[in-house]
Amino acid sequence: MNSLIKKIDRFDKWAKSYIRRQPRTTLLSKLRDYAILARAYFVQHFSLDEMEYYNYLDLSKRERHQLVPRKEDIIFLRQVNNVTDTSILSDKRKCYLYFKDYYHRDILAVDEREAAEPQSKQEFIDFVRTHGIVILKPVGECEGRGVQMVDSSKYDDESLEDLLSTYTDGYMAEEKVIQSDFMAAVHPASVNTIRINTVRYDDGIEAIWPTWRIGRGDSVVDNYSAGGISVTIDAQTGITQRAISKNNTSFTTHPDTNVPLLGVSIPHWAELRNIVCEMAAKLHDIRFVGWDMSLTPNGWVVIEANYEPDNKAWQRCSPNGLRDDFEQIKKRLGK
Repeated sequence: MNSLIKKIDRFDKWAKSYIRRQPRTTLLSKLRDYAILARAYFVQHFSLDEMEYYNYLDLSKRERHQLVPRKEDIIFLRQVNNVTDTSILSDKRKCYLYFKDYYHRDILAVDEREAAEPQSKQEFIDFVRTHGIVILKPVGECEGRGVQMVDSSKYDDESLEDLLSTYTDGYMAEEKVIQSDFMAAVHPASVNTIRINTVRYDDGIEAIWPTWRIGRGDSVVDNYSAGGISVTIDAQTGITQRAISKNNTSFTTHPDTNVPLLGVSIPHWAELRNIVCEMAAKLHDIRFVGWDMSLTPNGWVVIEANYEPDNKAWQRCSPNGLRDDFEQIKKRLGK
């Protein structure tokens, strides 16, 4: 009971603050907004962050209906993806070891048992010295958290050891990906990736909801949640459709480089679709995967794979939300 009271109180404070920021003038309109938000929160299970993210009160009734709350999405993904501690996609290290042939770069993958061992620290130091610049990632995080670029010239051996002290659950040290000229031109500071999902049905595999994720400013990551730009792509043609940032700003060109973002044909699109479908076919217990892929001068490479991919960026960019597609996917998978 106490938790419910706290939940109601938290919602009430948030909703009143949120409504005050809306251009509503009458008491009736404010009461209507409060009721809409309460239904979304308590009945449909949208989080407070999600409702702000989608500018929920600015949407029409149909547009709100087309949204799939993250909680509903997670429940579905856990039904169709049999993920345990031993699963291939349970952490970045296991994924790399299984799909190593698709990464096409040198990677040092260390689990939690090895992370604090002296020989592991020395191996990391040698790896950084060999490659000059590496990308360091914690194995259990997402949305770009904990990812940093390590420049060998800026560290002595002791400071490199100290750097590992926060990666107690294991880490991935990766040779820096050299992106193709096409990808680098839009924002050279970050590795700009394509997030593309695959669904494995009994009668085949489908690639859906692709987005081009592009960094901004001096960020080394491209994540939408970290301030980057998300560009929706037509899954069949590979042509970009709409570009938007997390704060709901739309773009036709990149604000830092002025490179066009709309109506652009992503190179080697058919090859990308073939690769992710080929990898999806190798996963017997996991039906829905979000693949992060980068285009290099030598073709597409895997950045990472996600068994609970968050598709809010696609849903935010798409005028039709995910509801219709989502229901069709559930029907085909018998869920």
